[in-house]
Amino acid sequence: MRIVSLEEKFGNLGKIGAEGESKAYDILKSVFYEVIDDRKNTEAQINGWDFRVRQSSWKFFVKLEVKTNLYYDGDGFKFPVELEKYGKVGDFLKSKAHRFLHLSKKTGDYLYYDLPELRSFVNRKLNLPDNWIHNLIRKAPGGDNAKLLWISTNDKRFKDFLKVFRSNKWIN
Repeated sequence: MRIVSLEEKFGNLGKIGAEGESKAYDILKSVFYEVIDDRKNTEAQINGWDFRVRQSSWKFFVKLEVKTNLYYDGDGFKFPVELEKYGKVGDFLKSKAHRFLHLSKKTGDYLYYDLPELRSFVNRKLNLPDNWIHNLIRKAPGGDNAKLLWISTNDKRFKDFLKVFRSNKWIN
């Protein structure tokens, strides 16, 4: 099976995503003992991760998915996670990654979180009727009928899950 490039699949948004993955690869190489690039690995792409990383003291690799959709709004960072797309379960709920890393193309800042941990929290809240979390869900622009949950670093309910890094080194 041929892996289609992000730009081929998603146009300009795919190009931005590919640039983010490239920047993430550089960051990961400077932080981790070992980084495996799975961007052209069919199994990895189907199951929702881009890289595997580990430190020398770790027995196992951590699978990591990169998203170039972190935005600074003057108060803090916000980013969407995909709950649904084309009427099917979105990548936030189905990915087999251990961590999601969100990058800001504009500022070079990034954050990451433990995906199973945050997903469990979100699922518990989504299963409660009339819960506050339902107010954070928006339909994505475009024709994919995606439902996005917008998360902010200023929202105290999410703060403990998010690890934020300010780099300001990625200028484009």
